[in-house]
Amino acid sequence: MRSKKARIRIACISAFCLAVALVGPRISDAGAQARIVSSYVSGNPGSGIFRYMKVIGPSDQASSEKNSDSFARRVESLSTDDTYINALGSALSTQLLSFLSNPGASSAYIDDVTGSELAVLNQDLINNGYDGSYRDIVTKVRFTLPAGTLPSGVNRMDSALFYLEQAISRYPTLCCLFTMGSYDNVNNTLTVYSPVPKSELSNTISTYQQTLEDMLKVIRDNGSNMSDAEKVLYLHDQVVAITEYSVSRSEVYSRDYIPAATLIYNLSVCQSYAAALNQALRSAGLTSYVLYSNSHAWVAVRVGGSWYYVDPTYDDSKVYGQSSDMVKHNYVLVGNNADESFVASHTLSTEYAPHFTEITNSLGGAADSFFPSQINIKNITSQMSYANRGFYYADNNIIYKWSRTNNQRETLSGFPTASSRRVAALDSFVYISGTDGLYKMDPGSSSATRIATESITGMYEAARKLYVSKGGAYNIYLNQSSPVGTPSPAQTLSPYSTPLPSGYTPMPVTSATPGSTASAVPTSTSRIPTVPPYPTATIYDPTVVSPLPTGYTPGPTSSAYPDSGNFTTPAKTSISKLSNSATRAAFVKWKKVKGATRYQVQYSPSKSFNTKQIRVSMTSSVTIANLFKNKTYYFRVRAVKIKRVNGVIAYKYAPWSAKKKLKIKK
Repeated sequence: MRSKKARIRIACISAFCLAVALVGPRISDAGAQARIVSSYVSGNPGSGIFRYMKVIGPSDQASSEKNSDSFARRVESLSTDDTYINALGSALSTQLLSFLSNPGASSAYIDDVTGSELAVLNQDLINNGYDGSYRDIVTKVRFTLPAGTLPSGVNRMDSALFYLEQAISRYPTLCCLFTMGSYDNVNNTLTVYSPVPKSELSNTISTYQQTLEDMLKVIRDNGSNMSDAEKVLYLHDQVVAITEYSVSRSEVYSRDYIPAATLIYNLSVCQSYAAALNQALRSAGLTSYVLYSNSHAWVAVRVGGSWYYVDPTYDDSKVYGQSSDMVKHNYVLVGNNADESFVASHTLSTEYAPHFTEITNSLGGAADSFFPSQINIKNITSQMSYANRGFYYADNNIIYKWSRTNNQRETLSGFPTASSRRVAALDSFVYISGTDGLYKMDPGSSSATRIATESITGMYEAARKLYVSKGGAYNIYLNQSSPVGTPSPAQTLSPYSTPLPSGYTPMPVTSATPGSTASAVPTSTSRIPTVPPYPTATIYDPTVVSPLPTGYTPGPTSSAYPDSGNFTTPAKTSISKLSNSATRAAFVKWKKVKGATRYQVQYSPSKSFNTKQIRVSMTSSVTIANLFKNKTYYFRVRAVKIKRVNGVIAYKYAPWSAKKKLKIKK
């Protein structure tokens, strides 16, 4: 995945302590509970209750996978998997909404995570090689599974986790659930943790569902005029635009991993990106799945009879400190023509490979044929917005429209020369921004009106909100989103591939006139409306988390966003050790740099780093897996310092270290 992705995998851990916490006398000493749990880990737990967690994020830390390979690995068909994924997702959705509306009538039970229980959970992580502590796990939901919800051979949490992950990434109602839980196969109960407080679950689910529907409105209104590839492109750009990759927090904040992180908190990691996009694609009538490697999560979608990969995290540049409207298109519909670097980071994990052979064996070829031949979509680094049966976008400060109808790209003329050009569509109008102001254009008549004269350096649209920047934070300029209502019943959701609702008639769309261009921008000040004020957007503050459970005191942690002192560029580091530490893996160690927030490790089979991957580490070493045997790789490292400045995340990068090379011999 992009530089900030690496997998943390926590092994199968006995959850005996959870049984004590739920049904038996409490052990007041958290350390005593942890010792009991640890003693069960080292033995042969057999069947029963087990805790297991999988998170995908930027911290590259090794952890064992005790017992994770002990259950039979069967090659399942997608149709068979779908049966169980839908059964589990439907059961969890129905029970969760039932509890929120009428707790006494639900088969689920929601409770707070106590301070002592959270301490035990974090001690379990430490005991199993994980050096972070989750401060924000505050809720647990215990579901009662109907008979036959999971395959008969699934009697442990590690084997049930696949179906839980797929259900969370498919059902919007489950947007608050974290991929950490316990499965009691004797009583057929599944307990799942969440960073969202019990009191906020209902509103968070409602907000998430409505945001997803707002994101889908363009497809609901124009679905009959959009190809499947165009739907994928549109939703990809919506997801990339709406969120920012979480930096230097992911090892301690479970909030970053849940689907709500992308659509509500707008700060997430690949696991959340992929889940939100997958839900959007399936709600739009496409067939898609979230896939996992050992260090990354992405989406596979079926288009034109073949499977393609879509990786919104790789296409999100904001982690590098670039503007929030930077949307890349290198990884939209990637087929079997992908370069080896992409293939190496998108090789399915041992848990996922048996389930998705139908996908990996049926990847399509180059997807260029889906888009007009006269453009190279990979060169476009701004959001592409859909209106008037075509996509509008800015490239090198020139405004374009291209349409599948005539497979042509048109240049929109009549606008003054300006920099920072961006284009966004909202409610049948196209907005063009730049250092010369903001324009509103009716794409049907191609007439444009200047509605703001001040310099605008950035703009994007997501979920029917138009965001603009005048050089700093992005604020909401227009908000056409729908009000949040009550969570919908699980039966009315679109959790898997379905056509548009029965009886649904898309709004009439005005046909584009081929070759039409925008009229010259009016110069009369009488036609320039008063510029509306910039309402303050709700900016998600990474330093603010859910209240800690009563009685829990987290250990000391270093601040990722220092609020005082000089913000200086960190010093240059150097690689002190580079070895082929394991099969197809490289171990890299470097000198620590004072004041560094984190480190980036760049590696490539090319000494000029033409094709490259970046890993992030919070410590001074990292192990990079899934490399190619008998191939030479080049490595270099740099320190990064991060600080919040006036609500905006700022970055300082040290120079890269001298590069070193390593041949992978085993």
